[in-house]
Amino acid sequence: MDLGSVASLVKLLNDRVSEQKKEPLIPEPILAKIAQQILNGLLYLHKCKKQVHRDIKPDNILINSRGEAKLSDFGISKELDKTADLCNTFVGTMAYMSPERIEGQEKYSYPSDVWSFGLVIYEMAVGSYAYPQSAAQFEMLCWIRNNPAPTLPADINFSPEFRDFLLKW
Repeated sequence: MDLGSVASLVKLLNDRVSEQKKEPLIPEPILAKIAQQILNGLLYLHKCKKQVHRDIKPDNILINSRGEAKLSDFGISKELDKTADLCNTFVGTMAYMSPERIEGQEKYSYPSDVWSFGLVIYEMAVGSYAYPQSAAQFEMLCWIRNNPAPTLPADINFSPEFRDFLLKW
């Protein structure tokens, strides 16, 4: 995985792009291939291994120069006895947690990994984290809990299909 993590790739590409970008940071056809591979990895993890990753974030997705993507860091993944089982522990990177996980009161399952996946794809497309950055982590967590899912910026040229895809996550 010679390009390292998605986080390092986004940083590298951001360093090379001007501030007034009107195009996605990573072109949509490449994003589609990477998204497909990540989703296939999550499908295998969820359906075959019956595991919730619980820490999907740019640092935990590796990529190589052939465009192959792999999930990594399964240190806090949780195996569920049955597909309908739920998790109830508060572990993982808070900035990429789904609102129900941040809430801490509800049990969660596979959809929480899909939420985190959406945030990663957003970041790869736009070049920045989906929510407003805050010095106080509590403020950021409140923002995630109390606001709708982020939408792609209107001033970047995304196809209607890509916009729709990210709305569905």
